[in-house]
Order: sequence, then structure tokens, then C-alpha cells
Amino acid sequence: MDAMEVATMAAPLVSSTSSVHPGRWRSRGTTLARSGPATSFGQRSAESASSTWHTGCLASTAIVGLAASRPTRRRLQSRQLRQTCRAADSPVVLEVKEVEAKSTDEDEKQILKGLNLTIRAGEVHAVMGPNGSGKSTLAKVLIGDSAYEVTKGSAKLGETDLLEMEPHERALEGLFLAFQSPPAVGGVSNLDFLRAAYNAQRPHLHTSSILVVSIFAAVRMSSGIRRRKVPGSEADEGLAKSGALETLRKFDVYNKVHEDYMQKRQLGGAVTLVTCAILAMLVYCEVCEFFSVEVLHSITVDTNIDRKLPISLDITFPHLRCSEVSVDTVDSAGDTQVDAHGGLDMLNLDAAGKISAGEQCFLFKPCAWTAVLVRKLKPRCCNSCQELKDAYNDKGLPYFHVLDTAMQCKSSIGCRIKGKVVVNKVSGNIHVALGKSVRRDGKLVHEFNIEDIGDGFNTSHHIHSITFGEYVYGLQSPLEGIRKIAGAGSWMYHYYVKLVPTVYISRWGTTTYTNQYSVTDSARNVQVREGELSGLPGVFLVYDFSPFLMQQTEQVKPWSYVFTSMCAIVGGAFSVATLVEMALSGVAREEPELDVIEFYGLVTQKLQDLKINPDFLNRNVNEGFSGGERKRNEMLQMAVLQPKLAILDEIDSGLDIDALKDVAEAIRSVREQDPNRAMLVVTHFERFLRYVEADHVHVMYQGRILKSGGKELADKLDEEGYDWVLKEAK
Repeated sequence: MDAMEVATMAAPLVSSTSSVHPGRWRSRGTTLARSGPATSFGQRSAESASSTWHTGCLASTAIVGLAASRPTRRRLQSRQLRQTCRAADSPVVLEVKEVEAKSTDEDEKQILKGLNLTIRAGEVHAVMGPNGSGKSTLAKVLIGDSAYEVTKGSAKLGETDLLEMEPHERALEGLFLAFQSPPAVGGVSNLDFLRAAYNAQRPHLHTSSILVVSIFAAVRMSSGIRRRKVPGSEADEGLAKSGALETLRKFDVYNKVHEDYMQKRQLGGAVTLVTCAILAMLVYCEVCEFFSVEVLHSITVDTNIDRKLPISLDITFPHLRCSEVSVDTVDSAGDTQVDAHGGLDMLNLDAAGKISAGEQCFLFKPCAWTAVLVRKLKPRCCNSCQELKDAYNDKGLPYFHVLDTAMQCKSSIGCRIKGKVVVNKVSGNIHVALGKSVRRDGKLVHEFNIEDIGDGFNTSHHIHSITFGEYVYGLQSPLEGIRKIAGAGSWMYHYYVKLVPTVYISRWGTTTYTNQYSVTDSARNVQVREGELSGLPGVFLVYDFSPFLMQQTEQVKPWSYVFTSMCAIVGGAFSVATLVEMALSGVAREEPELDVIEFYGLVTQKLQDLKINPDFLNRNVNEGFSGGERKRNEMLQMAVLQPKLAILDEIDSGLDIDALKDVAEAIRSVREQDPNRAMLVVTHFERFLRYVEADHVHVMYQGRILKSGGKELADKLDEEGYDWVLKEAK
């Protein structure tokens, strides 16, 4: 008997107990409509429809009582009537609307084509159809298999959009899939596998005593055993209560919590790890701060006038030969150092800027005369650059224009001046300038032939380093790294240096005298015209002293600083971490994971309900399992995880009749544990539905549901096949 007949027979009783007009009722899918002038339920007001359904459900008991006196074809089926009433109030678990899906392989075959399906809480829906109709594809699309892509439509699990979730998120939301061919997981026992899945979706709860009680219950012990005294404890307690020890015990402000009541949780572990990482960083920073040096600054009048000033310099002239320049010092006290080579090294550089061994001698046959020498001098050999310059000087001829081309002079074209000179602690200058310097009439004179620089005197230079006084690590040197490129002509560079005498007193008590300085510079071309200079080409360092002395003293922190800082950091970090953990726990309401003993106690009842041997838990997941064992394992997983919607993809595949009955019995047992659990069963055979009572049966073909009905639809499919459904659809 179908739902229409149930509603038809119920109509007189409904009319006698309510204001509903008598008449004949017929079923249209899941909506009952009344024939005659009255409108359908879908068009009634919400209040009227609710009242009618409520009255009809109240009358169901009386209707069932009349079933024995009716003919067989009109006998009421109480289960169908209960389903009809339940559907009115049950919430929707799964709602699929116009879903289209294709495979993600190269073919991109369209499989689901506008599929619609609604499953309410407590309902079992069976999907049948020919091979290739898309039944298993529907299951895989719902679970989020990456082999398929949804191109259109929507699918909701309750109020949650499934299509916006990852597969693991769908599982946590309450979606379960029993595979047609469950895979094996080697090395992982069923117990560990189920416990990991159960703990992953377990709701959170803060009750530490539940943890203790459940553990003792699992091993059949009283939870009071944790408070029992161990042998010898009486003697220890008596000793503790004696005299001074008991008095000392009264001062204990650190309350102890019994180990049985201590609860370790994932959230607490995460907070601890983060706290330890932050704590390690803070301790490292504090240790670095302790070993760092604080420098105290003070200023006094400089009274160390008698001290000498060592000047260390390292300067490269890439286009001047060492023989063409001289290094001199002049101070305001009248002391002059002419061509100061004592502490300085003047190193010749080749064209690549590398230090050369010196001028090379060349023996030419015939001699390498120039056209000028041939006309002016008696022919003679010039086997070195110096001999060549001497030959030009003997006749008063300029030689600078031939130095770049003569073979004798190509081995040395630059000069690097490096070393130290010591001067008085008074204002003065140190310069590198053109020509050979001599003292004449108490004055410093540079001798050179003005015609030698007719084409200019290239004073381009690179200052590698200059320090005034002893070297101190970390002391800034403004002149270090300065590069100057001279243009056409002959350039004179001035660096005006203001020195501030400084004394460094290290943490070890050593004293270092040096000078900090600031600098300004200027440059000008002193070659007014060819053969006339307004100044001496070169580089001049003009220095002067400040009358003040800067004293810088290094100061270290005492060990007590480290101790107090560490106590503050460690104590503060764990105090703040405790507050953070409490705040997060209040938000998350986290329940501790079940350990093996707790979970074993939970799953033992499930094993008994499903009539599975407990040794089943110690075996690896589906490893060496028969087909029936694998399917029973799927049922155990469903019973433990308790999903909102269980999708059983051809769960009857490959099972003999006994295994089929066992699996069906397991499904019925799971349904009895939670009548609100919904199921979607994908199957080929009506015989499976003899053991698993399906509320709705759907025929699927070419990605669509062509026909829906009850158990009678499955019976007819078993007798006549699918051809008649396909013909009706056409």
C-alpha cells in the first residue's frame, strides 16, 4: 500500500477530529494534495498545513488498528505513515540542487547533469541504476574527491556549503563515506586508526575528573584507588608530622596537585611550545645585552699637549708614478718632514692596479731613441724609465707626454702610499704633491719642470683609510673610502680635518689614545693656462685640534643583573602563557584526547553491538581482510564516528549472502543507536534492500535521477529491469 492509500483512508478520521473538509487525498512525491476544489498543501498557509499534518499523525494509531479488517491491497503500512509524519518535521541533512560535475582527467567527461536530491534526518535513501549512470560519482563528489570538479549547482550539509570545504573538513562536519573497495593501511592498527579519527572530531569539554574515572572504569578499578596509601606512606606521614618538619610544612606556599587530576591537552602543549620559543628568544637577547658594553661619555680639557700624533694613511694614486710626487709634513711649530719616507712605503702599481716589482730595464738594439732626442742629443740608450726622464731633463725637455707610450715606463704607472708618520700634537698638514721637495732658505720648495705638466697632472686618488692616533675597533673614519676623479688640468684637493682628542678606557682597564674627527673638503683646478699654475697640484690634509678631550669608558653589567632579569623573564613568560592558555581554553572548550585505555572502553560497546570480535582492533587496517571483514570494519568506523550523513558506496559489492546479512544487521544496529542518522546507499541489487529498509529509492541514469519511489520501486526494478523507467523518462 502506498502513501496515497494511507492518506485516503486517514481522511475520514481526520475530518472527524478536525475542521479539515472530507475528501480524497493523493500523494505527489513527498507532498500530499487533496483532490477537489481545495488547494494543495504547497499553497496552504504555513499554519493550516501544520495543523493538518499534526491531526493526521494523531490519527495514525486508530488507522493502524483498522488494517486487519481491510482488504490486502488497502492494508495500511504503519511504517510509511510514520515516515510521512516524520518528514514534515525532520531537518534537512543533505540538499543537492542542480549539481553538474565532470572528471578532471584529459577527457573532462560530464557525468552529473543537473542532479537534485534532498535527504532528511533519519532517512535512508537508496540510489540504483545501470552501470555508468553516475552513482559512485555522486558519492565521490559529495566527499570532495579531486578526480571530479563541480561546475554548477550547490550541495549543503545542513547549513554548511560542502563545495567550499576540503575533504577533511567535510568529514569533520559529519560526512562519512564507506568505500566500495576499502584500502588497506599497513602498520596502523584499527584501534589507533579509529582513535585518531575520533579524537580529531571530538567536541571539547573541560572536566578533568572524567578522564580519571573513565580510565579506572576501563580497567575495572575504582577511582578511589588513586587516594589509597602505598606501603610505607604511613611512616613517611608520621615523620612529616613530627616536630620541625611539620612546622616547616606549614610554610609551603606551593600547592601540589595530585597527578591523577593533572590534565595534559593539545592546546596547552601548543601554548607551552610557543612560550618556550619566545622564552628562548628573550633569554638570548638578555644574554647578548649582558655581554654588550655600555659606553659612558665625559668631556674634559685636553692637557696632553706633549704627546705625539701618529697619522696612518693608505692612499692610491692610479695615474701618478711614485717618482713624480713627494710626501711632506708641515706643522705650526715649524717642524717640517721633507719627502717623509721613514715610516711610509711608496709602492709602484701597474696598469691593472697591482703592485709591480719596480721599473724594468730593456736593452734595445738599436736603441729606442725618440725623434726629439735624435735631433737634440747625441744618440744613447735609455734602458729604464728613469734614464729616459733624465735624458729629457738634461736638455730641459718635457717628458710627461712620452711616459704613457714609452716601453720603459709601462711597468709602473701608479703609486700607493701606505704607512705611518709621527707629527707634533699641533695644527699642520700632510700633503702629497708634484715634484721633488727640498728645503731652501728655511722654506719647503717643490722642484719640477712646468713644461712637464703641459697636458695636466692627474691627481685622481682613492683614500683607503686614514686614522689620527691609535686604531680603535668601531671608530668611524669619515675619509675612509673617499674616491676623487680629477678632470682635465691639474687639480689641488684640500681636506680640512677637525680632530677631537679621545681616550678609550676598556672594561679591562687598558687606555687607548686616539682622535675622532670631522672633515670638509674642497677642490680646484690650479692650471690657469698652459705653462702657468695658481697653486701646487696634489692632495693636502690640513688638520687642527679641539681643546677638549672626549673620554669614553666601557662599563659592564654585574652578574646580579643577569639573575634578576632571568627571574623576571621566566616568571613573567609563564604567567602570561597561563593567562593566554586559560583565555584560549575558554574559547575553544577543549576536551583532552582519549588515550588508548579510554578509547578501548568506548569502542568495546560498539564491538558488542556489531557482534565483532575484540581482537579485530589489534589487526592492521584492512590488511589481510576478507571482503566481508572490510565492510564490517566500515560499519564499525561509522558506529564510532557517528556521522550526520553516511554514504555507503556499493557496500554490498562482493559479499556472499551471510556477509550481506551481517553488514545489513550492522547498518540496522547503527540506525537504532541514532534514529536521526541519515544514510545514502548506492547499490545495484534489490536483495540488499530486503535487509536494509530504504525510505526512498531513486533510479539514476546519465547523471540524473529519473524516478523516485519507495520499496515497491526496487521490487519492480528487480522484476522488470530498468528499461521501463527509461521509456517513461522519454
